[in-house]
Amino acid sequence: MRKFLLVVLCLFLASCVLTVKPEDKLKTGDYIGGVKILATNFNAKSQKLKQ
Repeated sequence: MRKFLLVVLCLFLASCVLTVKPEDKLKTGDYIGGVKILATNFNAKSQKLKQ
């Protein structure tokens, strides 16, 4: 039972780590979603550069 719960917990945590790439959104035709991800990544990188 504990091993099963451990496996479920690990799978849950692994699913949270997976990131959505802009390329994935663009391939599916969600251009607005892809651009939003790119803009978010750009803003985060520019904030790091300012520091």
